[in-house]
Amino acid sequence: MPEDRSFNSHPPEDVLELFVLGRLKSDDLASLEEHLLLCNRCQESVEEIDAFVYATRRAASQLPAAKPRRRWTIPFALPKPALAGAGVLLLIAAFVPFADRSQAPQDIELSAMRGTSAAPVPAPANRRLHLKLDATELSASHTFTVELVNSRGLPQWEKRDVPAQSGRVVVDPAISLDPGQYWVRLYSNSFKNELLREYGLSIR
Repeated sequence: MPEDRSFNSHPPEDVLELFVLGRLKSDDLASLEEHLLLCNRCQESVEEIDAFVYATRRAASQLPAAKPRRRWTIPFALPKPALAGAGVLLLIAAFVPFADRSQAPQDIELSAMRGTSAAPVPAPANRRLHLKLDATELSASHTFTVELVNSRGLPQWEKRDVPAQSGRVVVDPAISLDPGQYWVRLYSNSFKNELLREYGLSIR
């Protein structure tokens, strides 16, 4: 996939990490979200960081609870910096065996909405999703733009130049979604002047 050339520079990795962790200042948030809507390279970086954070948190949740220390051990306790370093090493060691399994996103099959009676497809909140959009009867030689919007039609995520594979368009949104109603829109090109299909997604 060609790299997006509409930007002369990209935000540093520490800014992307703050974005994934939800700690980015509001002054910088809007400009970064606008950048992510158009930059495939940074979208992929955010996906990798989000996967690492998710796997690390899951590994940490599986660590056994620490046993209470005896009083006679307190004078020999390690200083706080040493404890912090030991904790990081322990977290990394716990992350390694679970990394591959933790990074697996939730598969979601989406069919185009036909009429108001069609029910949106349910999906879990705050989890990475692997969206498989039904693209039967669409040209396999084209690339498409996939846009994710909320119930008010406000863009939440976008990816351009996505090819169709075996009658599907497959994407992994680089964000975690809160509960609510969302719509996944499939456009014929990056200008989004031709909406081909729309899919309903209910995050619970």
